[in-house]
Amino acid sequence: MSHRVMKPQKESGICLYPFSRMVLGDLKFVPCCASWLTEEYHALRQGFDLWNGPAAIELRRRILSGDTSLCRREICLSPLIKIEELKDSLVFHSEHPMPPENLEAILSGKTRMPQGPGAVVVTSDPRCNLACPSCRDYPVFKLEGRAEWGVQITEKFLGQYSSSLRVVKMAGDGEVFFSPFLRRILKDLHRGNYPNLDYVFLLSNGLLANQRNFELLKPGSESIRRVSISVDAGNEQVYQKVRGGNWKVLMKNLRWLSKLRACGKLDYLNICFVMREENFRSMLEFVELGKDLGVDHVMFSEWVPWARAKAIDTHSQAVHKKQHPKYREFFEILHLVKDDPMVQLKISIM
Repeated sequence: MSHRVMKPQKESGICLYPFSRMVLGDLKFVPCCASWLTEEYHALRQGFDLWNGPAAIELRRRILSGDTSLCRREICLSPLIKIEELKDSLVFHSEHPMPPENLEAILSGKTRMPQGPGAVVVTSDPRCNLACPSCRDYPVFKLEGRAEWGVQITEKFLGQYSSSLRVVKMAGDGEVFFSPFLRRILKDLHRGNYPNLDYVFLLSNGLLANQRNFELLKPGSESIRRVSISVDAGNEQVYQKVRGGNWKVLMKNLRWLSKLRACGKLDYLNICFVMREENFRSMLEFVELGKDLGVDHVMFSEWVPWARAKAIDTHSQAVHKKQHPKYREFFEILHLVKDDPMVQLKISIM
């Protein structure tokens, strides 16, 4: 069945994620951050084929009709692309490239995608060598319950759609170099297994992102072209407080990664900072750290705690909100960094 709808609404534009991307970590069709989708969406029936199941079809149908009611656009970070700009716009969305057959399906008003996603984000394994407060309030060293299903689904999905995948981003949860499962997946991410793979985008806390692990995980590690390292601090004292890792090891690894970027073995390198009450005063130092390392960007994001961080007082940490007692001081610092061309901001309240 072709699953046709009306031609896409030209004036409103569409989101590319549901047609080109899949987040692997749950028993659902999740094309973006799960929190960007409404409760109504999460209640939809999924079916056995997550990529072309009932929930995926309904989300695509609404988006093609100009209806974004299943999306939380107030917090979503994905742009809407007008149909007449769609082909050209794909060039600027290299993190979620679209198979040409799927593009033709969109232009024909179809909701069932003939090919799999062009990009996946692996979030199925939460195991990590750190327990950072914005992510979790307890260490996760082993798989339990739903996570065990998640890794099985991930492995099956990667095998099923290996020919359509061009970008693999890992990992949105857990540490790639700590998890045995993620290490194995990374080691296998090469053109021999994924014939159209363009690159791997690595997300890491950096403590194990060293030359030894890159060597051990060849040939897959040779596909890594983009790297984002979560730091959350501009100096060692703050880092110890908010992350508890080894700052000297982190700096050694960051300098090694910066050399890879300088010689062209990486196409992109950034460092990331989740703004909290306990670290915001080191934001200026963080920008200087990025310049010293020669990274492409330093990224500041607002505090949005994950479900596992239940013990953390969200209100006391959300210094970016105007009702926070230290908001004025925070805003003054933000004002000093926000116009720096190296700085990227992900913040909803200014």
